[in-house]
Amino acid sequence: MNITDTFTQILLEEMNGKTAKKSSLIQEWLGTTHVSQSVSIRVGNYLETFFCKVMGDYNKLDMLPRKGRNNIITVDGEDHQVDLLGQIEDDVLITREMKCNLDLDRGKTRDTLRREEQIERGLEEQFDVSVDGGIFCPFYYGEVKKDGRFGMIFGLQWFIDTFKCDFTVEDFQQMGKDALIHKMLCI
Repeated sequence: MNITDTFTQILLEEMNGKTAKKSSLIQEWLGTTHVSQSVSIRVGNYLETFFCKVMGDYNKLDMLPRKGRNNIITVDGEDHQVDLLGQIEDDVLITREMKCNLDLDRGKTRDTLRREEQIERGLEEQFDVSVDGGIFCPFYYGEVKKDGRFGMIFGLQWFIDTFKCDFTVEDFQQMGKDALIHKMLCI
């Protein structure tokens, strides 16, 4: 048996036993399957900026120093990017780690939860306030749902209601299908 035959046999055995991964939530939002991983990553970054902007005066990321294009908090000598930081009440900061992909392996899930705990602790210590932290997925269109890996996932309706946004879930869904946005993203 040559090496190609050996590898072909492995592919047959390995691929047949695997179920297909759920398609990208960004691809679903855009309504296309023709989005490369690099474009998906960029869209995720653009969406972080978008959600910070639509928070309006509730956005408090400017309380944190910038490192490159990110606002960071340093905890135990480690820098952590803070995706969303808002304030509705004087003595409570709201922080959310934005995830456009919830289909993470165990290690990435653990790292995400650890990072969010570090950010919460750092904000509490630095600003002497209560911190409401968690995971935000803009492609979960409800308010809050329980999740076996992340605990709770905060959705788009939660975001809209909390930060009193002037758009709806349906507006956001339609934005992803907009021809101009597709053209600008070259998809």
